[in-house]
Amino acid sequence: PGLPTELIPDSPWGSTCQPDESGVLTLSLAPGRVRRWLGGGYELSVVVASSGGSSGESVWTLSGPD
Repeated sequence: PGLPTELIPDSPWGSTCQPDESGVLTLSLAPGRVRRWLGGGYELSVVVASSGGSSGESVWTLSGPD
C-alpha cells in the first residue's frame, strides 16, 4: 500500500518499471552503473557489480517520502 504503480527512469532511454500486485519488481540490468527510477515520491536506486569476486551482485535502495 502506498507504493507507486509505475516508476519512471531518470534516463530518457530507460524503460519504466511496474511492480506487480504484491509489490515485487523484476529488472534485467547490465552491470556497471547506478540506475534510478522515480515515482510517487519514491526513488529506487540499483547498481550491479561489474568486476571482482562480486560480479553480478546487485545492491538497491528504495527511498520513500519523508
